[in-house]
Amino acid sequence: MAIFKKGVFIIIKKVGIIRVITTDDDFILYSHGKKLQTFLPDLKFITKAIPDQPFGVYDKKTENEAVPKILKMASQMEKNGVNAILISCCSDPGLKEVKNAVSIPV
Repeated sequence: MAIFKKGVFIIIKKVGIIRVITTDDDFILYSHGKKLQTFLPDLKFITKAIPDQPFGVYDKKTENEAVPKILKMASQMEKNGVNAILISCCSDPGLKEVKNAVSIPV
């Protein structure tokens, strides 16, 4: 898969999925990546969950707690070679901060 960003084509082979809920349940943790894999079989999905967020993000307080964790995880994923980041949460916590911090598509 290729996208065009800032005048450059970027080849995407590996996507980092950041789950904003802390879980040890593999079914929950990997469910979004498995669903995406069915539609995008040529991509590899790497899923990680942020720590200490057992109920996810459900209000401003939990969003403020989650954003630094999401930012740290996105930076680590970029260093580990993912070509794009997906924040798996309907409220997009940390989206602006991550876009400003990494050089890959978010």
